[in-house]
Amino acid sequence: MSNTSILGYCRPGYENDTANELTSRYGEAQCYGYPVSKKNSGFVLYHLYDGSQLEQTITQFAVHDSIFPRQLVAVFATVNDIEKEDRVGQVLEALKEVEKPFQIFGAIDVEYPDTEEGKTLAKFCRKFTVPLRQALRKAEWLTAKENLGKPKLHIFFESFEICHIGYTLPSHASGDHLGICRLKFPSDAPSRSTLKLEDALVNMLSDKQQAKVLRSGGRAVDLGACPGGWTYQLVKRGMYVEAIDNGLVADSLMSTGLVEHHAADGFTYRPQFGRVDLGGEFGTAPYQFAISPNLKKFVDENIFEDLGVGNYTVIVQDAKGCIELVEFEITEPDRLLMTLSSTPEICAGNEDGTITVVPQGGTPPYSTAINSDDDADFVEGRLIIENLAGDDYFVYVRDANGCLVDDLIRIESGANLTSEAELVDECTGDAPTTRVNVIFEDPSVASEVLLALDSTDPNDLVMETSFENLTPGDHYIYMLHVFKSISLRKAQL
Repeated sequence: MSNTSILGYCRPGYENDTANELTSRYGEAQCYGYPVSKKNSGFVLYHLYDGSQLEQTITQFAVHDSIFPRQLVAVFATVNDIEKEDRVGQVLEALKEVEKPFQIFGAIDVEYPDTEEGKTLAKFCRKFTVPLRQALRKAEWLTAKENLGKPKLHIFFESFEICHIGYTLPSHASGDHLGICRLKFPSDAPSRSTLKLEDALVNMLSDKQQAKVLRSGGRAVDLGACPGGWTYQLVKRGMYVEAIDNGLVADSLMSTGLVEHHAADGFTYRPQFGRVDLGGEFGTAPYQFAISPNLKKFVDENIFEDLGVGNYTVIVQDAKGCIELVEFEITEPDRLLMTLSSTPEICAGNEDGTITVVPQGGTPPYSTAINSDDDADFVEGRLIIENLAGDDYFVYVRDANGCLVDDLIRIESGANLTSEAELVDECTGDAPTTRVNVIFEDPSVASEVLLALDSTDPNDLVMETSFENLTPGDHYIYMLHVFKSISLRKAQL
């Protein structure tokens, strides 16, 4: 059962490359072992000579720093010859025989090889996840609620008969299923080439790098832009794009006001930034012009381009040698930013969570939207978004110039007070008694709820889930969640 190894998911056909990379990487860290792989299997097992090095090995490098592995799992147990009659029981039995790598795990993934043969396991793995998750929570291997901040438990089915049990660390693992970033083609994008750039941005830039390089209000140039698949990715992030192509850019992009199309050859084009056009009369024509910092270099052209942000001085000289000084400043709005805060849903199903948006920079007025950046979904001046259920939300803020920023925030789910009353008839000696037990759908809330029988008086509330010596008739139990809720819930017995 016990087995200490590193399991690397990979694309079918790249098993040798993955094995060589793991051997090299871990060998440099003196975590010695040997790889085992099968052609077109979609995974590699790097068996450690010293099992005590498992934790050290998995922290040597993150999967984001790898070339061929899509996911790296620290395997501490393997179950062979699994019988379909009781797969859950066999997995639990295997776990009893090994020492827990961590006190508790925050989530579970039941996975399979990314191959045509492996896909036959997909349906089974989805169905198997539910009873296995419940059993692991009961056995105190998993937190009552998913917690992605803790190590994740992985159950990898090599086949219907063999599975490997291991874990990943949040900081070193891929959060994608099977380690594969699956991008959905946006219906409003002008071409499928947009996915190529999105895939590169997601996999090659960290969130911080993306925020720095792809900032709202920034400028970009798309060489060979037609019809605008890559331009789409930049515009969606609120960037101004100079689209360079002799072909046409999609009307949907041009209508955003963030795209300037230049019918030019991308190999010879040079981007334009700030621009000043000096018109009007300055004396006796013809005129010559010079601009700082090259005030001694006079030209006949009265348009200066490719200027950055800053202060400039222009000398205008007419035919008689008379001069005029013109000073101006090229500016750009402060970068559009926002901060988010939330209040939790009070009770599960109430949908009373809120998100507060505080925009900064850009150009007011601001508009907000959640889970969509479609024009129809933005509401101008709305900075508090209400009536939200517990969930993750993407919040979009757009300023008057169309600059756009977005961020993710979670609203904590409310307390699930759904419960049922279990009536128990007993005898104490020869006297009959009746007891009622309150059974919560979510057992974890039991320690957070005060209850009272037939009373709403705060003095009668107790942290008990059982009441005895009930008289015949209708009774009510009032519940008060002491941490998240100040509302009362009643159940008729």
